[in-house]
This record gives sequence, C-alpha cells and structure tokens, in this order.
Amino acid sequence: MEKTCVKVPKLYDWVAKESTFHTCISLDTCCTISNQISEDFTLNGSSAPQLLWKIREETATTAGTLTVFFSEGSSDVLDVFVNGTFSFFVPKGKVRSMTLDSFHSIEISCPNDDDVCSGSFSLSIHEKQVRALIPDPESVTCYLANCDDTRLAPCCNEIQCTEVSHVRKDQVVIMPTGDVASLQRIFLSKTGCIAVSYKIDGKLYKRIVPFYFREQLLLCAPNGTRVECDITHVECIPTVTIYDDGSFINLSITICQNIKSTADITFSLKSNLCHPRQEPSRQPLYL
Repeated sequence: MEKTCVKVPKLYDWVAKESTFHTCISLDTCCTISNQISEDFTLNGSSAPQLLWKIREETATTAGTLTVFFSEGSSDVLDVFVNGTFSFFVPKGKVRSMTLDSFHSIEISCPNDDDVCSGSFSLSIHEKQVRALIPDPESVTCYLANCDDTRLAPCCNEIQCTEVSHVRKDQVVIMPTGDVASLQRIFLSKTGCIAVSYKIDGKLYKRIVPFYFREQLLLCAPNGTRVECDITHVECIPTVTIYDDGSFINLSITICQNIKSTADITFSLKSNLCHPRQEPSRQPLYL
C-alpha cells in the first residue's frame, strides 16, 4: 500500500438566492425651436440706452443670436447693451452679430445727443422644448442582452458577478436548526445589460440599459475561500408610468443564483500501485 496526495475543492457553504432590483428609463425627447424677430428702429440721439426688446417675465432667460445693422447717424458707432450691460458696438454702415447663452433685454444707445440713429435688428431666439413620448404598454418588452444588442438566454452567465470587497466581517447568527454559527458578510456586484423594446405610433424602438446591482449576504466563507456565482435564471418585467411632464419604463429584474464558497484542499489516500495486465496468448483455444 502506498500514499497518494489528491487536491480537490472543498465546499464550505452553498445558498440558492433570488435577488430583485429596479431601474428605469425616461422616454422624453428634447428639441430646439427658433423664433425670428426682425424690426427697424429710429432713436433720438441720447447717451442713455433705449430699450429694443425685453422678455415679459423678468426672471426668465433665453438663448439666441442678435444681429444689429447701423444705417444712419452722425455718430461713428452704435452701442449695444445686453441685460443692462454694454456688450458690443456697431460701426456706421456695418452689421454685427453675437450669439448669447442667456439674455432677457436688448438696448441701444446713440453716443451723439444731437443726432438721430436708425437701423434694424434681428433676433433668433432658441428655446428648448421637451416632448413626452408615450409608448404602447402592450408593446413593451425587456430581456437579458449583452451591450452589443445580442439577445441572451435567461440562464446565460453573461452577467458578471464579482465580490466587491475581500474584507469579510464575522457575524454570529442562529441557524434554523437552533445552532449558533459564525458566518461572514459578503458583498457582491452584478453587472450586465437589459434590452428594452417598445412601439410609439407603430414605430419600433429599442434601448440597451446597462445595470449595476450590489447586494450582501451571510455565507460561511472564512479567509482563503473563494466565492462563486452561478446565474440560473434572469427575468425582466416592464411597467409604464406616465406623468404630466413625461413617461418612464420601470424595469423589475429578478436574478436566480447559486452562491458557493469553496477552497482547494489536499489529503492523502492509501492506494495500490497499478500495473497493466498482460496481453492474452494469440493461440486459439480448442474445447
């Protein structure tokens, strides 16, 4: 008899766990609408700025492009004020434009008090409007996919399961049998993608939604063990929520998994040394 060393994985703990988390996507769309205002102006010569245009709501601001043409006047330049502050000047017979991120009033001034200034201005006002997209609730589906938009089987292990921290704190618990045991608190993260498809006015849309989910559990996993996840099933249930200012698709994602803690151990066995058997004789046997 001889001794043989064998290295095998030892199972410390094994739990079957169902985890559910939620995420959502907004179905709003944003567009920019431009309004054009063009007017001529004739102002008596005055060093004080005179109002050309103003937003009705004092607290409101908008963005756009202002163009001013200075046609006639004894002054060499025309001063332009934006929001009560000097912004730029326009030489006589010239046109100047400026794009503004935020403004609520436009004023001009003729530096020569004894003259009349005339010209024209145009204002392109850019306004952002958000339009709520309402999907057909019966058309909304969601399923497990990779980030390249390839549909995966519900039991596919494309979801990455990783232990977040290897610092495992001990916690004493009472088991269902009444025994007292010391378990370790484990933090795991799940990373993957969910594909969502829906129809709006008969047109099909699809989005890929990456997700990151973190959970904790108690497991017998002392130092030196490794924690392994086996995803057995993934289910996604969508619901549509509609508000006055938009709509959302809420995703409830359930993951069924087996979580194990294992470590490799080596032990010795008594064994006999094996030898190959001899080949039988080639001579025929007559009975």
